[in-house]
Amino acid sequence: MQKVFIGIMYGLVPNCVLKTVLAVIDFIYYAWLPIHTTTTLQLLDNALARFHQFKDVFVDLEIRKDFNINKIHSMVHYLELIWQMGAADGYNTETPKQLHIKFAKRAYKATNRCDFFAQMTVYLKRRERVAKFDLYLCWASPKYAKSLPTKQDVHKDPAAPGWQLAQTSPTPPVSISILPRVYGIQDFQYYMDKFFEDHNIPLVFSPNDKLMVFPKATQIIDDAFATGLVDYVHASPLLSASGSHGSFDMVLI
Repeated sequence: MQKVFIGIMYGLVPNCVLKTVLAVIDFIYYAWLPIHTTTTLQLLDNALARFHQFKDVFVDLEIRKDFNINKIHSMVHYLELIWQMGAADGYNTETPKQLHIKFAKRAYKATNRCDFFAQMTVYLKRRERVAKFDLYLCWASPKYAKSLPTKQDVHKDPAAPGWQLAQTSPTPPVSISILPRVYGIQDFQYYMDKFFEDHNIPLVFSPNDKLMVFPKATQIIDDAFATGLVDYVHASPLLSASGSHGSFDMVLI
């Protein structure tokens, strides 16, 4: 995608923004090189210097307040690490990504969103203790180690394909008559009645009848490798009182 950034942005953004983006792209391409020379490393360093020279334009345009971003900070260390350890052509961010999911996202989900940093710390400490005790049991009892499920066992019986919803809706029931206006569902009642008619289901609804509406649906996808692939679909209504804009995910069924 970055191959077309400059062509798309040319003429649409200020020149300083274009120079900043160009510096980042130059840095990325130089960092990808499988073999380096003194000249390529100098060009890498020059690209980073150009980025820092022009980046304040994002602050001036009120796009960002600061650049306290881990990936931007890591750019400073590329030159030194390439000198010490060689080219970074085989490097990727998969490991830090998994660590972020394991130690940040899952830990945050386990909190009640109030004073979450302290709760995340306790959560991670407890998980670490459980992991250490699990290793001790594996060492102390060979039978326990053999009884643990393997990765293959975990994926042997994936969840059944289909759609899953929460047990209860977080919103009150909504009248069928206002669904087109709030959710943008045109001719909803017509297609619902047609669906019931096609499936020989003797149900008839009036515009004043109310339905439960769920903002999120989870689909378990049956793929060739039986890994239980999960996909999420979200839909939020237009809330004029709070000024919230409606949003939804496009789904091809």
